[in-house]
Amino acid sequence: MPNDVQAAISNAPKPEALYGKLEDRILARDQKGASDVYYDLVRERRPLTEIVAEAVRIHAPYTHVPYHERIDDGFVNFVNNDHCLLSARATLNLTKLLPEELAGLPMAQTIWYIPTGLDIWNQKILKAPGHYARAPGWTPPPGPPPKPDVVWPDQQAEHLEGPLQERLDHWMTLVHRGNVLEAYRVFLGLMENPAE
Repeated sequence: MPNDVQAAISNAPKPEALYGKLEDRILARDQKGASDVYYDLVRERRPLTEIVAEAVRIHAPYTHVPYHERIDDGFVNFVNNDHCLLSARATLNLTKLLPEELAGLPMAQTIWYIPTGLDIWNQKILKAPGHYARAPGWTPPPGPPPKPDVVWPDQQAEHLEGPLQERLDHWMTLVHRGNVLEAYRVFLGLMENPAE
């Protein structure tokens, strides 16, 4: 897998059609089709950071869930909605630990997993197929799977005043109160200052 310097030297334009096809296959929840497109990108020697950025762009709108907990039959059921994004992030470091001929494997695993990790909330309530759609005797209905839902629109960052710990405490309070949109705006504001 080429590094970013090699890709910059080649000056090859980003293959928009291939990334469009990758998006189509991921949103269709087609693991094999998404993997095939990924292998085409590797054969074109696209830089890993570009592939990761496109995978995150495709997945990110479907990462939000109505809330991070469900109460099912009286049991707290956490909604793990960010595992695909964490996997994509991990590939950047895992790749460095492998010989060059195997460097594409960590991202191959991520691309394989993303189609089954979309729209976790609807999976948990058996309205969509995927890794979390589990119930005794349940099978997805015939035909193509439903398109994943975008639960919350993207938000603008909200910047708070005060010491970092106070701002983090305020954010956590918003999370625990279920103030999803305000918590997300505050989170975006906190993340805009990497020095903290």
